[in-house]
Amino acid sequence: MQKKVYVSKSLSTEYPFAPTLDRFSQIDKLNDLVTLGWKIVKLVEEDKDTYFVLEKEG
Repeated sequence: MQKKVYVSKSLSTEYPFAPTLDRFSQIDKLNDLVTLGWKIVKLVEEDKDTYFVLEKEG
């Protein structure tokens, strides 16, 4: 199973009502997932989006 955790994200006109990202909350979420056994597979930087790809077997 894989999951994306965004650290930063470009402002998109496609999703104008999406909540803005709080980077500190996202890092807390990332740390919690790692504590629960998720492994960071890679860091992806695309245009203005930056996110971690996490993986967990199960």
